[in-house]
Amino acid sequence: MTRILSRTRRLLFLLTFAGAFWPIWLWRQVLDDRPISTPFNSFTLHLSTAFGLMLCVAMFLETVAKKRKWRWGDPILTPVLIGIALWGTLSALWALNAGLALWTAAEWWVVVAVYLSVVNSGERPPAWRTLLPVVGPLLVVELMIGASQMATGSTLTNGLLLRWGQDFRVGDPGASYLLNAVGRPLLRAYGTTEHPNHLAGFAGVLALILLGVWLAGPESRAGRWQAGGGLALSVLLLGITFSRGGWIAFGLAAVYVLICGLREGRGRVVAAVGLMTATASLFFFGFGPWIAQRIAPSEAAWVEIKSL
Repeated sequence: MTRILSRTRRLLFLLTFAGAFWPIWLWRQVLDDRPISTPFNSFTLHLSTAFGLMLCVAMFLETVAKKRKWRWGDPILTPVLIGIALWGTLSALWALNAGLALWTAAEWWVVVAVYLSVVNSGERPPAWRTLLPVVGPLLVVELMIGASQMATGSTLTNGLLLRWGQDFRVGDPGASYLLNAVGRPLLRAYGTTEHPNHLAGFAGVLALILLGVWLAGPESRAGRWQAGGGLALSVLLLGITFSRGGWIAFGLAAVYVLICGLREGRGRVVAAVGLMTATASLFFFGFGPWIAQRIAPSEAAWVEIKSL
């Protein structure tokens, strides 16, 4: 029985995190609430959320069956995650739409539950490395689609992949694009998601996972190439979303992961910093004028800083 539970939990572990990088939704109810823009005006149940809930159930049953001691995880990260979920729940008291606020808070509680499930399942770096063959191709696909969207100024495939009624183009109402100093437009990368900020979330989480795998030190040369190449590509994917919130959140999380990584060896941390810095420099070299516009002081930027 315990062997079946363990195998089921491992399978759900792979499906949960692989599904997070291919945002397929199972159910959706859109609200006609004009102050809240699309796609943030809907209750959406994603496939990865469903897998995450099943992972939590499987982990709980396995923990009970094996009579393992419960662990609360990292003394800093655990309170931070619980604090965000609690604050999101309380925000329903002053939110424009209490239902949407509570739905978002519920998704944060799922994140907390999945995190604690992973902590208590005892997954180690080898388990995370098994994600690379699954999420690696998805990362390349998202990067290729995002680059083509920026080159053509159109979201292209989203109507087919996401069942949208129409695609976004530069200048369309609701399209997320930037203008440089001379007024040249650039569509932010959507990938297969509904908004660049969503894609930034997927890219940031993947980059953190790959950063952890890199710091854990893959033994084979192929493993090092996979982890290092994936880290560079995921940081580049995060960059082309032009998500200020995604950049800031990843930067803060990466600093914490790197500090923890000093336990594994200073050389790996230095190499990771160098790799991410080189990737960011390449991104800045290609898109400097739009980056300058994006990070310029503005009311929207201040709102994002306060929300973080």
